Parts: sequence; C-alpha cells; structure tokens
Amino acid sequence: MKRAWWFTTIFILALSALNLATGLVLQKLQLPFFVDTWGTSLGVLAAGPIAGVLVAVVTAILLAVTTSWSSLIWVLSGVLIALLTWYFWKKDWLSLETPGKVFLAGAAIGAVNAVLVIAIKIFYLGSDGTMESGLYAIFASVGNSYLALFLFTLIIEIVDKSIALFLALYVMKTLPKKL
Repeated sequence: MKRAWWFTTIFILALSALNLATGLVLQKLQLPFFVDTWGTSLGVLAAGPIAGVLVAVVTAILLAVTTSWSSLIWVLSGVLIALLTWYFWKKDWLSLETPGKVFLAGAAIGAVNAVLVIAIKIFYLGSDGTMESGLYAIFASVGNSYLALFLFTLIIEIVDKSIALFLALYVMKTLPKKL
C-alpha cells in the first residue's frame, strides 16, 4: 500500500524537529555532542535515502531560522550523513544484532563528516582552529591549532555519529513494521 503524501511530510517534519530539539538540548547541557542527525538516519532507515536527505534539508532550514542563516551550510553534512547511512544500511551493517558493525559504520561516517566539518569551520566560518573546550585544550598542547581541531573533531564526530546510529536503530526497532 502506498503511503499518503501527508504522512511522509509529517514524518519528515517530525524527524527534523527531533534532530533540532536533540541538538539544542545537548548544547544547552554543554556536552561536546549534538546527536542532531539521528532523525536523518531514522528517516533513511524507515523510508529511504530521499526521506533522509529531506530530513537533513528541513533540519538545516529549521536551524537557520532559529539561529542564523549561516547555519544553512550544515545541510551539506546532513546530506552526507543521509547518503552514508543509506550506504551502510544497504551493506547490512546497521543492525542492533551486530553492534560492532554499527560502531564501525558510525566511525566511518564520523570520520568522513569530520573532514567536511573542519572544512566548513575553517573556510566558511573562518575558524582559526581554536575552540573553547577542555578536550580541545589537551589536543592543543601539540602546538598546532589545526591539528588539535582535527583530532578533537574526529573524536567528537565518531562518537556523535555512532550514538546517532544506535539511537536511530533502537527507535526503528520500536516502530511498527508497516509505517
């Protein structure tokens, strides 16, 4: 049975709102993670890559409207995550029965996304490589702010994307088989 267009639209809007809310709550708690892509991954798992990309686009628009229009740049990251989630889903790496594969997929997605995040921070947002964080300060002791930014971002992204994948998979498992 074909889904009604309004159901898919509401589903995409709900997942986008959950992405945004999760990111804002974790930011308010001053955690180094946002986990604001789990809805994107859930959209991919439940309805395919186009739905995941649409969740990423709507999330970026909501972020831009609620914070700053320069936040629209993060749509690139969301689309990348949706496509990589689809890739690992099709390769059968995303199952709660194989947590090792899920973590490796999260690590791969996080590592690829870290490169994009660093490029955005340096070339678009004009970062000089420094950050306000205790973990960053440890890496900064190497004496190179850009290397410290890379190491910090790499670790954060790997953990963040792994948590997001596990969360999306857990929620997916609780959803009815036919949406």
